[in-house]
Amino acid sequence: MRVEKVLLVVAAATAITGSGIAQTSNYRQQYPLPASTSVTNWAVNGNFEDLPDEATLTAIEQSGAKLVRCDMSWTRVESIKGSYKFTYYDALVTKLKAHDLRPIFITAYTNKYYNGGYAPSTDESRTAFVDFVTAAVSRYKGRGFIWEVWNEPNEDRFWKPYSNVDDYARLALLVGQSVRRVAPEEWLIGPACSGFDWPFLERCFKLGVLEYFDAVSVHPYRSTKNPETVIDDYDALRGLIDQYRPANKPIGIINSEWGYSLMWTDFNEKAQAKMIVRSKLVDMLSGI
Repeated sequence: MRVEKVLLVVAAATAITGSGIAQTSNYRQQYPLPASTSVTNWAVNGNFEDLPDEATLTAIEQSGAKLVRCDMSWTRVESIKGSYKFTYYDALVTKLKAHDLRPIFITAYTNKYYNGGYAPSTDESRTAFVDFVTAAVSRYKGRGFIWEVWNEPNEDRFWKPYSNVDDYARLALLVGQSVRRVAPEEWLIGPACSGFDWPFLERCFKLGVLEYFDAVSVHPYRSTKNPETVIDDYDALRGLIDQYRPANKPIGIINSEWGYSLMWTDFNEKAQAKMIVRSKLVDMLSGI
Protein backbone atom coordinates (compact mmCIF):
# COMPACT_ATOMS: atom_id res chain seq x y z
CA MET A 1 0.00 0.00 0.00
CA ARG A 2 1.07 3.60 -0.56
CA VAL A 3 1.19 4.50 3.16
CA GLU A 4 3.39 1.53 4.01
CA LYS A 5 5.68 2.27 1.11
CA VAL A 6 6.03 5.93 2.08
CA LEU A 7 6.81 5.14 5.70
CA LEU A 8 9.52 2.71 4.67
CA VAL A 9 11.03 5.26 2.31
CA VAL A 10 11.11 7.93 4.99
CA ALA A 11 12.76 5.56 7.45
CA ALA A 12 15.40 4.68 4.88
CA ALA A 13 16.04 8.31 4.02
CA THR A 14 16.73 9.29 7.61
CA ALA A 15 19.34 6.55 7.89
CA ILE A 16 21.42 7.73 4.93
CA THR A 17 25.08 8.38 5.48
CA GLY A 18 25.61 8.28 1.74
CA SER A 19 29.34 7.96 1.72
CA GLY A 20 30.61 4.71 0.31
CA ILE A 21 33.92 5.90 1.79
CA ALA A 22 35.84 5.18 4.96
CA GLN A 23 34.62 7.29 7.88
CA THR A 24 37.51 8.74 9.87
CA SER A 25 35.41 10.93 12.21
CA ASN A 26 31.84 11.63 13.26
CA TYR A 27 31.63 14.52 10.78
CA ARG A 28 28.67 13.17 8.81
CA GLN A 29 26.80 12.34 11.98
CA GLN A 30 27.42 15.86 13.24
CA TYR A 31 26.34 17.43 9.93
CA PRO A 32 23.92 15.00 8.27
CA LEU A 33 22.05 15.62 5.06
CA PRO A 34 18.68 17.26 5.73
CA ALA A 35 16.21 14.74 7.16
CA SER A 36 13.06 14.29 5.10
CA THR A 37 11.04 13.80 8.28
CA SER A 38 11.68 17.29 9.67
CA VAL A 39 9.50 20.19 8.60
CA THR A 40 12.32 22.60 9.51
CA ASN A 41 14.85 21.03 7.16
CA TRP A 42 13.95 23.09 4.14
CA ALA A 43 15.90 25.72 2.28
CA VAL A 44 15.52 29.11 0.71
CA ASN A 45 17.18 29.74 -2.64
CA GLY A 46 18.98 33.07 -2.57
CA ASN A 47 20.27 34.81 -5.69
CA PHE A 48 22.58 37.18 -3.85
CA GLU A 49 24.31 39.63 -6.17
CA ASP A 50 25.45 41.51 -3.07
CA LEU A 51 25.71 40.33 0.50
CA PRO A 52 22.20 39.84 1.94
CA ASP A 53 21.14 42.40 4.51
CA GLU A 54 20.11 41.56 8.06
CA ALA A 55 16.40 41.96 7.32
CA THR A 56 16.59 39.33 4.57
CA LEU A 57 18.50 36.85 6.70
CA THR A 58 16.22 37.43 9.67
CA ALA A 59 13.17 36.77 7.49
CA ILE A 60 14.72 33.53 6.23
CA GLU A 61 15.58 32.44 9.76
CA GLN A 62 12.09 33.28 11.07
CA SER A 63 10.48 31.31 8.25
CA GLY A 64 11.88 28.15 9.84
CA ALA A 65 14.37 27.46 7.05
CA LYS A 66 17.68 25.99 8.15
CA LEU A 67 19.49 26.05 4.82
CA VAL A 68 20.25 28.61 2.12
CA ARG A 69 21.09 27.45 -1.39
CA CYS A 70 23.14 29.96 -3.35
CA ASP A 71 25.76 30.20 -6.06
CA MET A 72 29.45 29.95 -5.44
CA SER A 73 30.31 31.56 -8.73
CA TRP A 74 33.50 30.51 -10.46
CA THR A 75 33.94 33.93 -12.03
CA ARG A 76 33.44 35.74 -8.70
CA VAL A 77 36.16 33.64 -7.07
CA GLU A 78 38.57 33.61 -10.03
CA SER A 79 38.11 37.14 -11.35
CA ILE A 80 41.83 37.22 -12.15
CA LYS A 81 43.10 34.17 -14.02
CA GLY A 82 44.90 31.76 -11.74
CA SER A 83 44.10 33.72 -8.57
CA TYR A 84 41.30 32.95 -6.10
CA LYS A 85 39.57 35.56 -3.96
CA PHE A 86 37.07 34.32 -1.36
CA THR A 87 36.45 37.65 0.39
CA TYR A 88 32.76 37.77 -0.59
CA TYR A 89 32.10 34.16 0.44
CA ASP A 90 33.98 34.53 3.72
CA ALA A 91 31.63 37.39 4.58
CA LEU A 92 28.56 35.47 3.37
CA VAL A 93 29.45 32.40 5.42
CA THR A 94 29.86 34.58 8.51
CA LYS A 95 26.44 36.19 7.96
CA LEU A 96 24.72 32.84 7.41
CA LYS A 97 26.29 31.34 10.52
CA ALA A 98 25.07 34.25 12.64
CA HIS A 99 21.51 33.26 11.67
CA ASP A 100 22.09 29.51 12.08
CA LEU A 101 21.75 28.97 8.33
CA ARG A 102 23.64 26.20 6.57
CA PRO A 103 24.75 26.81 2.99
CA ILE A 104 24.19 24.61 -0.02
CA PHE A 105 26.78 26.03 -2.39
CA ILE A 106 26.22 25.61 -6.13
CA THR A 107 29.63 25.45 -7.76
CA ALA A 108 28.88 26.54 -11.28
CA TYR A 109 28.90 28.74 -14.32
CA THR A 110 31.42 29.93 -16.80
CA ASN A 111 34.58 31.98 -16.66
CA LYS A 112 35.68 34.33 -19.44
CA TYR A 113 39.27 33.11 -19.20
CA TYR A 114 38.43 29.54 -20.22
CA ASN A 115 36.85 27.92 -23.27
CA GLY A 116 35.75 31.25 -24.70
CA GLY A 117 33.41 31.86 -21.79
CA TYR A 118 31.44 28.67 -22.44
CA ALA A 119 30.86 25.77 -20.06
CA PRO A 120 34.01 23.78 -19.17
CA SER A 121 34.19 21.18 -21.92
CA THR A 122 37.88 21.32 -22.84
CA ASP A 123 40.79 19.87 -20.90
CA GLU A 124 42.05 23.29 -19.83
CA SER A 125 38.65 24.59 -18.73
CA ARG A 126 37.76 21.38 -16.90
CA THR A 127 41.05 21.45 -15.01
CA ALA A 128 40.51 25.09 -14.11
CA PHE A 129 36.97 24.47 -12.85
CA VAL A 130 38.04 21.46 -10.79
CA ASP A 131 40.87 23.52 -9.28
CA PHE A 132 38.38 26.25 -8.31
CA VAL A 133 35.99 23.78 -6.64
CA THR A 134 38.84 22.02 -4.88
CA ALA A 135 40.13 25.32 -3.54
CA ALA A 136 36.66 26.23 -2.26
CA VAL A 137 36.06 22.88 -0.60
CA SER A 138 39.52 22.92 0.96
CA ARG A 139 38.88 26.39 2.39
CA TYR A 140 35.51 25.59 3.95
CA LYS A 141 35.69 21.88 4.68
CA GLY A 142 34.60 20.58 8.04
CA ARG A 143 31.75 23.08 8.48
CA GLY A 144 28.84 20.98 7.29
CA PHE A 145 28.35 22.68 3.94
CA ILE A 146 26.66 20.83 1.07
CA TRP A 147 28.33 21.13 -2.33
CA GLU A 148 26.25 20.91 -5.51
CA VAL A 149 27.95 20.39 -8.86
CA TRP A 150 26.38 22.92 -11.24
CA ASN A 151 22.82 24.11 -11.66
CA GLU A 152 20.47 22.70 -14.32
CA PRO A 153 23.19 21.54 -16.73
CA ASN A 154 20.45 20.03 -18.91
CA GLU A 155 19.43 23.60 -19.88
CA ASP A 156 21.32 25.49 -22.59
CA ARG A 157 21.09 28.75 -20.65
CA PHE A 158 23.10 27.25 -17.79
CA TRP A 159 25.42 24.98 -19.80
CA LYS A 160 26.48 27.22 -22.66
CA PRO A 161 26.31 27.15 -25.58
CA TYR A 162 24.39 23.85 -25.61
CA SER A 163 23.62 21.29 -22.94
CA ASN A 164 25.80 18.19 -23.25
CA VAL A 165 25.34 15.38 -20.76
CA ASP A 166 28.65 13.69 -21.52
CA ASP A 167 30.55 16.94 -20.92
CA TYR A 168 28.72 17.52 -17.66
CA ALA A 169 29.26 13.97 -16.42
CA ARG A 170 32.95 14.09 -17.26
CA LEU A 171 33.30 17.32 -15.28
CA ALA A 172 31.32 15.93 -12.33
CA LEU A 173 33.54 12.85 -12.21
CA LEU A 174 36.69 14.98 -12.11
CA VAL A 175 35.20 17.19 -9.40
CA GLY A 176 34.22 14.13 -7.40
CA GLN A 177 37.65 12.57 -7.64
CA SER A 178 39.37 15.77 -6.53
CA VAL A 179 36.97 16.55 -3.68
CA ARG A 180 37.29 13.03 -2.29
CA ARG A 181 41.08 13.43 -2.23
CA VAL A 182 41.09 16.68 -0.25
CA ALA A 183 37.92 16.30 1.82
CA PRO A 184 36.54 12.76 1.64
CA GLU A 185 33.66 13.35 4.07
CA GLU A 186 32.16 16.47 2.51
CA TRP A 187 28.65 16.13 1.07
CA LEU A 188 28.54 16.22 -2.73
CA ILE A 189 25.26 16.34 -4.69
CA GLY A 190 24.07 16.89 -8.26
CA PRO A 191 23.20 17.23 -11.08
CA ALA A 192 20.40 19.67 -10.07
CA CYS A 193 18.40 18.77 -13.17
CA SER A 194 15.64 21.00 -14.41
CA GLY A 195 12.64 18.68 -14.14
CA PHE A 196 12.98 14.93 -14.45
CA ASP A 197 15.11 14.76 -17.57
CA TRP A 198 15.26 10.97 -17.74
CA PRO A 199 17.77 10.60 -20.63
CA PHE A 200 20.11 13.12 -18.99
CA LEU A 201 19.85 11.52 -15.56
CA GLU A 202 20.33 7.95 -16.77
CA ARG A 203 23.32 8.90 -18.91
CA CYS A 204 24.94 10.61 -15.89
CA PHE A 205 24.36 7.50 -13.80
CA LYS A 206 25.71 5.22 -16.51
CA LEU A 207 28.88 7.29 -16.72
CA GLY A 208 29.49 6.85 -12.99
CA VAL A 209 28.59 10.07 -11.18
CA LEU A 210 26.88 8.10 -8.40
CA GLU A 211 30.31 6.90 -7.36
CA TYR A 212 30.89 10.38 -5.96
CA PHE A 213 27.44 11.91 -5.36
CA ASP A 214 25.87 11.38 -1.95
CA ALA A 215 22.46 12.44 -3.22
CA VAL A 216 20.80 13.19 -6.53
CA SER A 217 19.36 16.71 -6.70
CA VAL A 218 16.43 17.60 -8.93
CA HIS A 219 14.12 20.57 -9.56
CA PRO A 220 10.59 19.18 -9.87
CA TYR A 221 8.84 22.30 -11.24
CA ARG A 222 5.31 21.70 -12.55
CA SER A 223 3.52 24.97 -13.17
CA THR A 224 0.29 23.39 -14.41
CA LYS A 225 0.21 20.40 -12.07
CA ASN A 226 -0.46 19.84 -8.40
CA PRO A 227 2.54 19.02 -6.18
CA GLU A 228 1.21 15.52 -5.47
CA THR A 229 1.90 14.52 -9.09
CA VAL A 230 5.60 14.42 -8.26
CA ILE A 231 5.27 11.25 -6.16
CA ASP A 232 5.43 8.90 -9.16
CA ASP A 233 8.43 10.81 -10.53
CA TYR A 234 10.27 10.44 -7.23
CA ASP A 235 9.50 6.70 -7.24
CA ALA A 236 10.84 6.39 -10.78
CA LEU A 237 13.99 8.33 -9.91
CA ARG A 238 14.65 6.16 -6.88
CA GLY A 239 14.30 3.08 -9.07
CA LEU A 240 16.75 4.51 -11.62
CA ILE A 241 19.26 5.32 -8.90
CA ASP A 242 19.00 1.78 -7.58
CA GLN A 243 19.93 0.43 -11.01
CA TYR A 244 23.22 2.32 -11.12
CA ARG A 245 24.35 3.15 -7.58
CA PRO A 246 27.46 1.38 -6.27
CA ALA A 247 26.74 -1.67 -4.13
CA ASN A 248 26.07 -0.92 -0.46
CA LYS A 249 26.06 2.84 -1.06
CA PRO A 250 22.77 4.53 -0.09
CA ILE A 251 22.04 7.60 -2.17
CA GLY A 252 19.39 10.13 -1.21
CA ILE A 253 17.24 12.42 -3.32
CA ILE A 254 17.26 16.16 -2.65
CA ASN A 255 14.75 18.61 -4.04
CA SER A 256 17.13 21.56 -4.29
CA GLU A 257 14.83 23.96 -6.14
CA TRP A 258 11.07 24.07 -6.56
CA GLY A 259 8.52 26.82 -6.32
CA TYR A 260 5.26 28.23 -7.65
CA SER A 261 5.91 31.67 -9.07
CA LEU A 262 3.76 34.78 -8.76
CA MET A 263 4.78 35.51 -12.35
CA TRP A 264 2.70 32.59 -13.61
CA THR A 265 -0.71 33.33 -15.07
CA ASP A 266 -3.63 33.51 -12.61
CA PHE A 267 -1.41 32.79 -9.62
CA ASN A 268 -1.56 34.81 -6.41
CA GLU A 269 0.10 34.79 -2.99
CA LYS A 270 -2.64 32.74 -1.37
CA ALA A 271 -2.29 29.98 -3.96
CA GLN A 272 1.50 30.17 -3.70
CA ALA A 273 1.39 29.72 0.07
CA LYS A 274 -0.81 26.64 -0.25
CA MET A 275 1.49 25.09 -2.86
CA ILE A 276 4.59 25.71 -0.74
CA VAL A 277 3.09 23.78 2.17
CA ARG A 278 1.77 20.98 -0.03
CA SER A 279 5.06 20.53 -1.88
CA LYS A 280 6.97 20.34 1.41
CA LEU A 281 4.57 17.73 2.79
CA VAL A 282 4.82 15.71 -0.41
CA ASP A 283 8.62 15.75 -0.14
CA MET A 284 8.44 14.59 3.46
CA LEU A 285 6.05 11.75 2.64
CA SER A 286 8.24 10.68 -0.28
CA GLY A 287 11.44 10.62 1.77
CA ILE A 288 12.98 13.54 -0.13
